[in-house]
Amino acid sequence: IEQGKYDKAAEILHKVLEREKSKFGEVGNNSAETLLQLGLLEFKSGNFVSSMHFYNKSLNIMEESLGVNNSQFSNIYVHLGQNYIALKQYHEALDAFQHAISVLVVDFDPTDFLENPDIGRLVLDKLELIKSLQAKAGGLMNYYHESGDRSEEHTSELQSH
Repeated sequence: IEQGKYDKAAEILHKVLEREKSKFGEVGNNSAETLLQLGLLEFKSGNFVSSMHFYNKSLNIMEESLGVNNSQFSNIYVHLGQNYIALKQYHEALDAFQHAISVLVVDFDPTDFLENPDIGRLVLDKLELIKSLQAKAGGLMNYYHESGDRSEEHTSELQSH
């Protein structure tokens, strides 16, 4: 992937996925990681819809095998958010970033995109929280840049979603 040989990487990852499925079944952390890598590959190739498909499959497998309160979810939600930004779906991106944050911070589940957690709260993975907050900040900047309006009216519209 890093060398830019996306077709070859996709071929290898699909073979790995088939081998994992035959060896471990559909559900398993290995398959979830391979699906995540396929999602990253599709994202780098500009295939954002396909990328989201792989991310969502990875999320479903992780949820089934690890449960919903796992810090690995945060990483996938950040990638989903980046996909939404590429598709210029900023509200969905902010929702994904907020979800990434809520996975990492115990008892934090706001619907207001402008709200951030108290850093003093119990955090499952501080580095992932920082990455999620940075991604959210980028999403907010894209939202405001695209709208061209930084007024109070726009802020209240964002908060209502």
